[in-house]
Amino acid sequence: MKKPISRTIALAALSAGALFAQDITGTWQGTLMLPKQELRTVFKISKEGAALKGVMYSIDQTRRASPARSP
Repeated sequence: MKKPISRTIALAALSAGALFAQDITGTWQGTLMLPKQELRTVFKISKEGAALKGVMYSIDQTRRASPARSP
């Protein structure tokens, strides 16, 4: 009975390690669902050294990029 439990714990630990190894850089897109409209958005995330840089485009509102900033 102990083997299935230890295998489950080992699998969970390996899966958690793989999640931290993923890279968030790239182009991400989606749709914001608002009460009266939907807005298509695009985020472009890149690395500058150890820091991340991001810009957001709201395709349905403007063609200009808005910088993504952390609080």
